[in-house]
Amino acid sequence: MIATIKNPIGWGTITFRFDTYAWITMCEVNKVELHEIAKLDERMLFITLLFAAHVSHCRYSIKRERYNLEDIYKMYMKMQQQTIDELKVAIYKSKVLGKSLEEWAGDGAEKKKITWADLYDVAVGDLGLARREFETMELGEFWCRLAGHYRKRNSELSNLRLIVWSALAPHSSKKIKPEDVFAIEGERKQKAKEAPDGNGAERFERLKQLWQL
Repeated sequence: MIATIKNPIGWGTITFRFDTYAWITMCEVNKVELHEIAKLDERMLFITLLFAAHVSHCRYSIKRERYNLEDIYKMYMKMQQQTIDELKVAIYKSKVLGKSLEEWAGDGAEKKKITWADLYDVAVGDLGLARREFETMELGEFWCRLAGHYRKRNSELSNLRLIVWSALAPHSSKKIKPEDVFAIEGERKQKAKEAPDGNGAERFERLKQLWQL
């Protein structure tokens, strides 16, 4: 979400870009995680988010920031209420990973807390995304990428399992299936529903019979 207003302390206009990068920068300035923004003072949240949105717009446009946080505070003090209301509407409508301010902050304390470190770990470590690519991505696309990653991993594990099974099966005294070699994520839950109950000793005996060479 982009908002442009008349510059209260200078000439021309100033543009704010309320994107994921702006929200991340605002959290870094306030030293909070996204689920903790409801704890911030409303005015502090507003001013620091304006600063972060100014930085985001400048970097998106490959320009140097013209104003620091103190300058943004001076702008806020000279803004008319109508301008403040317009910016608040833009903030309310802005999205971070496909979710609005109300969705993130409304009941974050009651939900599982997800930090930026958690998201970056998955985005960069598992999916191999660049920071800018992740920051401009909406939640739906992120989950699609993640689901595709796990499908590819499960396919590779399935191929590996077939190779191991083809080497073990001819030498086993029991008829085994590829699924008996090792379980793949997603199969475990289904097997847990179908597996017969029994104590540890009984399960151990079944495994001994299955893998007897």
